[in-house]
Amino acid sequence: MNQIVDISALHAALIYFVVLIAIFLGLTLGVVRQRRGKQIGIGDGGDKQLMRWIRVQGNFVESATLGIPALFAVVLAGAGLWAVHVVALLFIIGRLAHAQGLSQSIGASVGRATGMLLTWSALVVAGGVILWKVLG
Repeated sequence: MNQIVDISALHAALIYFVVLIAIFLGLTLGVVRQRRGKQIGIGDGGDKQLMRWIRVQGNFVESATLGIPALFAVVLAGAGLWAVHVVALLFIIGRLAHAQGLSQSIGASVGRATGMLLTWSALVVAGGVILWKVLG
């Protein structure tokens, strides 16, 4: 595979990465606010609202460990700008929907279901694009 990386695709991926950093920081701030408000320094102190915020942030981090490398792997595989936009937007919208759904309810919700579907779709699209570029 002798291909030069599309600089516009790389720049877009970097901008989406910054958006994901901002989302992470926002979710982390939610945890910090809960901790300060309830004066809980470590753990969740049995507080249901703090438990939920910890899970919202934790779930984002768990998904981002695959989503972010997948986004850059799409670029490194030589895919164009369109693929970066599709993967990143599916992933970001999915993570936001999931965070919103989980922050509102610990049970099943439209936000959580939509978020997971979009997140998984982003990963499937990324995997498909990478294989298509590498094997095709």
